[in-house]
Amino acid sequence: MTINIPATVFDGLVKWMVRGPWPEHFQEVIDDHLYAYCALHDLETFEEMAAKIGQHWVSVLNDMAMTDFLSRETEDGNVVDLYLKRRGWNEKAIPKAYLKAIRNSVISLYEVSDIYPGESFMARDLILGGDPILVEEQSGTKTMLQWEQFAMRIVEVRGSHIIAGGVLPYKPELTEQVIEEICLRADQAEIGFEEMFSEQNEYPEPELIQDLALAMVLKMSAPLFSEAWLAGTVLDPADVELPTLLNTEGDEIEFIQLHCSFAKGVTQKQLRVLLNDAPDMEAASSKIWNWVALPGDAPRSKPKQVGNMTYKAHMESGALA
Repeated sequence: MTINIPATVFDGLVKWMVRGPWPEHFQEVIDDHLYAYCALHDLETFEEMAAKIGQHWVSVLNDMAMTDFLSRETEDGNVVDLYLKRRGWNEKAIPKAYLKAIRNSVISLYEVSDIYPGESFMARDLILGGDPILVEEQSGTKTMLQWEQFAMRIVEVRGSHIIAGGVLPYKPELTEQVIEEICLRADQAEIGFEEMFSEQNEYPEPELIQDLALAMVLKMSAPLFSEAWLAGTVLDPADVELPTLLNTEGDEIEFIQLHCSFAKGVTQKQLRVLLNDAPDMEAASSKIWNWVALPGDAPRSKPKQVGNMTYKAHMESGALA
């Protein structure tokens, strides 16, 4: 059975989010996706950007940013979670399932095949791997070509896979560059996961750690796909410089391990008491704490550097990690 998502699927959500902090959060996501390109070419409005790359692509990039926003956590929570909690009773089953699917989704790079114009295509995930999946799509399949590669979100709604948001065509050279960058970040993230599990005396299969690291990196790196496409499609892919991930202080994010020695006789119970009493520590489990900024001590964001992306994370309490 074909899943039909109504054109008005976001209407209720958009009307609701206008009254809260969400427009500001959405603008931050728009900046993450488009700021570097606009700053590089001295573009100040969507109209100026449309004149340079075309209105269609501006709309596609806006859709990419929208789905990224719907899947993000902010200091105010996730917009889809809160909307469905407070207004979900007003949504029908399929639109509600579609919003939930986007909320839990990640963007990836796919290679398409077995295209049936107006009906469907097969999509092979070039980053997460796995078997190709059947994707129901009408308009997009009319212009797709066998073995083309695209950046997009594919979500599952009631057993059917469909595209959510915009679709960006990728040249093979650019695909290779972005995959290499994503895998590099995932390799660094794996170290953190391995350390976390070992501290809990848990030793999952390496494949599970790899999957967790890739999923986390893809969740964080959605703007990379827009920025790389803008640079690699409008310019020569050989000249593309992928953005660097920065923290709110403008420093490059690195995955590190810090080891320290304890006095003889110190117990885990004593350490837990000490860390639980520390105002800048938030417990994530009995053996893991997050280091957070104290109220008033959160670093001020530096001006965004051209070609780079800023990433920040907040705890459920709203504290900046």
